[in-house]
Amino acid sequence: MRQIYKGKITWVDIISPDPEDIEYLQKNYRFHPLILKELETLSQRNKAEVYENYLFLVTHFPNWDSRKQTSLPWELDIIISSKVLVTVSYGEASETHLELTEKIYQKDFEKEYLTDTVKLLHFIFEHHLDFAARQLVHIQEKINLIEEQIFQHKQQEVIPALSFVKRDILNFRRIFRYLKEDLASLNRRGPRLFGETSKIYFDDMIGDSLRVENIIENFKDTL
Repeated sequence: MRQIYKGKITWVDIISPDPEDIEYLQKNYRFHPLILKELETLSQRNKAEVYENYLFLVTHFPNWDSRKQTSLPWELDIIISSKVLVTVSYGEASETHLELTEKIYQKDFEKEYLTDTVKLLHFIFEHHLDFAARQLVHIQEKINLIEEQIFQHKQQEVIPALSFVKRDILNFRRIFRYLKEDLASLNRRGPRLFGETSKIYFDDMIGDSLRVENIIENFKDTL
């Protein structure tokens, strides 16, 4: 599924790219063939690569899987130049993507964000970082319950719960560590491509990622 939003810039948002989507990107934007090949399937690792006039990012955000009771990586691939932003995700539309879509159709979105690709990227990343922070609420609730059971002398009953929460925290931290590396790379390379005025947006994304990281580190210490 491909959605295209146009203003002063163009945002191409693709879910589960098919051959027609890849052909569209090749025909209209002539991205490097290696990038287009990577967009065909999920990637196992994060990356940040600079080409002549655009950046290619493979990022993963923590996404809570209620069935497996842990956070799993949700992939978002990004190509950004001064005139176009391409975002690619895989599988069914995730909850975070559905929430993002609702924001897109709010009043003044085009005037506010379809004016600058870096500003739009900042908007998208901020949304996903905020969603990741909200997912941590369920971990806090479980830790609170475990503490209550411990002080009620139900230590044996909390051992399985501790194991599940510890696994979720470790998975979240692992995914988020690689995401932070992507943001740090973006902060170093972005201003060279988009000018020093873009640095404030990259700095802000790193600041918000630290806020989420501090929460998860506090959880680890509590356990």
